[in-house]
Amino acid sequence: MTEINPDTKLPRASVPELADNIRKLDLAIAKLEAAKATIQNALNERTKDQLAAALAEAGKTQGSITVDIDGVKLNYELKPKITWDSKRLQAVAAEMPWDKVEKIFSIKFSVKETTYKALTDDTLIASLNEARTVEHTDPKISLA
Repeated sequence: MTEINPDTKLPRASVPELADNIRKLDLAIAKLEAAKATIQNALNERTKDQLAAALAEAGKTQGSITVDIDGVKLNYELKPKITWDSKRLQAVAAEMPWDKVEKIFSIKFSVKETTYKALTDDTLIASLNEARTVEHTDPKISLA
């Protein structure tokens, strides 16, 4: 691996050496992440029933609990995932006054970029442009 310059804390290396180090680190990280995932899956399989039972014994159908299993404290968390049927919600909202709709529903209008780019109506494009903001992320430099 490349030596670190103590004055700048930056590696003393050429661009090819830096790129080689990045590739080596990416490979090592991928191997470690795969090993960790395998071990985590084994832990989950061995403890999930005990942890789920402990949550139920605490009178909870969701939430978190800390349990000691074989001398190891484990946190168990079960979060609800809530989804809404958009078509049915639209039907409900259609029957309500707009001011009530705004108070109850979370409404966010947007236009898919592919749809926007395919538009040909200049008046519509001009109107949409008044509501459109384009921001750029920080540039990302990566090995090709």
